[in-house]
Amino acid sequence: MRIEFDREAGEVTLGFDDREEVRSFFERAVSEGGVLVELSDQPAFRQEVTIQARSDDGVDFACRAEVSGVSKTAAGKYATALLLGGWGAAETERLKLALATASSPRRSTTAADADLEEEAGETRGTSPIHRIRAMNPNQRTILARKADRVERQILLKDSSPQVLQALLLNPRVEGKDVVRVVKSTHTTGALLKRIVEDGRWGKNQEVLGLVAKNPKTPSPVALRLIEKLRTSDLRFMAKISSGVRDNIRRAALREYMRRTGR
Repeated sequence: MRIEFDREAGEVTLGFDDREEVRSFFERAVSEGGVLVELSDQPAFRQEVTIQARSDDGVDFACRAEVSGVSKTAAGKYATALLLGGWGAAETERLKLALATASSPRRSTTAADADLEEEAGETRGTSPIHRIRAMNPNQRTILARKADRVERQILLKDSSPQVLQALLLNPRVEGKDVVRVVKSTHTTGALLKRIVEDGRWGKNQEVLGLVAKNPKTPSPVALRLIEKLRTSDLRFMAKISSGVRDNIRRAALREYMRRTGR
């Protein structure tokens, strides 16, 4: 998730890869009554802000929120609790409409796919998207090990865990690619364990935090990560009541209290 904050305008802009990420974000935020995000600038306590959510496949949705807590992180950012204000049936319907009017899943390509085709400078029928879709799983797995940036963006949506695993072996894979593997609904516990054990991502705080919170991560692996997480991540994990297993949440709370002396 990409985050921008305009303090004067009171606008928090959240960028997502696709509408499923938007849906998941707001489902969690509504169930918890709010959400914790890291901002580059310090908001005022009780400041009213607009959350503007946009995705690469066309979602554009806005809602109101209030800053209910701020704490500075070790990285110099501001862990900010945003309380959703006045969320009701109208907001729920507006979100449903925004999700429904994003790029239609019935189209042969999404808006993001079209951008990738244009960037590659190829015509329909010979583009990377159509070429990769014509491959069988074994062929996609072989390609994933050496895929360039455009090809990786396509393969990251693949439903095969073997393809996702091959992407992790690609020497050109980037941190943002690994984040998408962690978030993929097709990832597995074995993949998440492999990511943690890879020295390239062992210090990537975003990756480690997402792996620790992922319910597919084996408990022993997630528990070993707790002491490596940012204090802001521990605080968030300790507070939320869904999406994180009880034993992981309790461990996060213990570590948070140890660090903060509470």
